[in-house]
Amino acid sequence: MNSACIACEKQLPDAATECPACGAAQPAAAAEAPASSRAGVTMMGMKLSDIHAAVQAREIEQAPSALDPTPVRGLPIIAEEELQPVRRAPVLLEDRAVFTAKSSPFSSLARLVMGSGGLVLVALFALPWRGASSWQLLDTLAGADFVRQLYFLLGGAVLVATAILPVPAMFRGVLGAAVASIPVLLGAEGLIEGWRGVVAALAIVGLPAALLCARPHRAMHGAARTLLLVAVAALALLYVLPMFAVVPITYVGQLLRSGLIEHMVIGVFLGVPLLLAALSLLAAVGRDLASAAALLATLMLAWAPCALLFMVHDGTQLYVALALLWTSATAALCVAQLLMTAATRSRA
Repeated sequence: MNSACIACEKQLPDAATECPACGAAQPAAAAEAPASSRAGVTMMGMKLSDIHAAVQAREIEQAPSALDPTPVRGLPIIAEEELQPVRRAPVLLEDRAVFTAKSSPFSSLARLVMGSGGLVLVALFALPWRGASSWQLLDTLAGADFVRQLYFLLGGAVLVATAILPVPAMFRGVLGAAVASIPVLLGAEGLIEGWRGVVAALAIVGLPAALLCARPHRAMHGAARTLLLVAVAALALLYVLPMFAVVPITYVGQLLRSGLIEHMVIGVFLGVPLLLAALSLLAAVGRDLASAAALLATLMLAWAPCALLFMVHDGTQLYVALALLWTSATAALCVAQLLMTAATRSRA
């Protein structure tokens, strides 16, 4: 900055104490400017405080924010994959709920059939059998007949309690399948006795259970396919192995060739399980008949009770048919639920 001489008004620097032209001394105030007006002023005419504030503002603008993915020197870099478990936690919980629902597709239906079947068994125990109550029959029955009659009460109560109580789905499926299979395994009056009863029980329960696991446009999983093949093989044995020196499949052929309408109807009815077994194999090998698997399973479950009704001699035969229908349906649904749960968990 410059100032004028007090004598000749010639321009002098602020720091000059006398004029070089006229030699007049300049006031001391001009030579000693206030320190506050010159403090921090640089050669460029800017104060140091202004430069310092500008540098700080620039550093703040260039500093990485909390959402900036650019790594900061000295800090570890967090990979995107390491953040996935935290960000996807709600999705995983939702997937778990969907997995639980898919792993037990027959849970609600099995509980309904199980509870209804248990009530039917208890009601059958309360009804008179050939004019006598079940309590009176228990005093005269022995062996399998005693167990079968007592089963209507105890088995029915167990099925109802298992369907109502909030027990785990796997426990309900195992207990329901075991309890509901007892009357089929024991056999009943008019039903196949001995080892044939066990083989028939495997076919009656196993074949519908495997068919219920079939899904359209999806191959049947290994456990269900194995059960279906075993059930079909067991059913084939019942027709091939002789019974009372007569091969059942030959007897069915004779009825169909007899020419009598009533004999042909019986032959067709006896051959229905073989037809259902053949269609079940097609449903297991391909996917075209998978949509009809539920219908095939229903027909298979209804065949044995209908076979008993063909041989009705009194009201008790109807009791056995009803018990067989509800227990076989309960057992098949419980086994299907266990198979689907195991298949879903293995895929997960």
